[in-house]
Amino acid sequence: MSSVQLLDKTRKIGKLLHNNNSSKVVFNDICKVMREILNSNILVISKKGKVLGVGNAPGVEPIDELIQNNVGGFIDNMLNERLLAVLSTKENVNLATLGFEHTDIHKFQAVISPIEIAGERLGTLFVYKCNVQYDIDDIILFYKDGKYKVIRVADKVFVGKNVLHLQVFKKNDSRTIYNVVYRDGKKGFYFMKRFNVTSMTRDKEYDLTQGTPGSRVMYFTANPNGEAEIIK
Repeated sequence: MSSVQLLDKTRKIGKLLHNNNSSKVVFNDICKVMREILNSNILVISKKGKVLGVGNAPGVEPIDELIQNNVGGFIDNMLNERLLAVLSTKENVNLATLGFEHTDIHKFQAVISPIEIAGERLGTLFVYKCNVQYDIDDIILFYKDGKYKVIRVADKVFVGKNVLHLQVFKKNDSRTIYNVVYRDGKKGFYFMKRFNVTSMTRDKEYDLTQGTPGSRVMYFTANPNGEAEIIK
């Protein structure tokens, strides 16, 4: 499952749990659906730390430390405070930072997603599994002035204005070729460039132009199979 799908599922579950109609939400049913989608153990926890729903996936060891794994039980107060301090979806969380101390706790990977409606925090979706990280992709962004950077997919992230192109970034992807024509400065020469991006430091800004102020990308394509082009 891709990162976009994963984050989309965690956002949608919040909406399902707290819709505006009067029908009763069956938390366990939702947790069972989520456990099958993510092959993970699922906990829906209220703002007060009460366990509202549980879904345990086959083969995934349940965490018993600080958590009562049954509907109606409660999680540790300090753990609940730390979960409520997470304000956007976080993946592959180090559970030791949440207060877990079991010797095997490092084998677990977790996703924590706030459950909110109209800006009000109502609880937390706690998702975890053993020994396998959640595959959260990076996104590469190209801007009209020739700058580009890689950022992590997140629930909420500001990417700025004048975005020219964005796509999932795969490290060591030598097949995807970018064909570019840019103007050097406001009145300079036009240059063509053909390149790939195999490795980048996340959140660091790069420049496909020569860095002259006023430079502008005039033509841009991303070619997953290294296609060449003729520009007239």
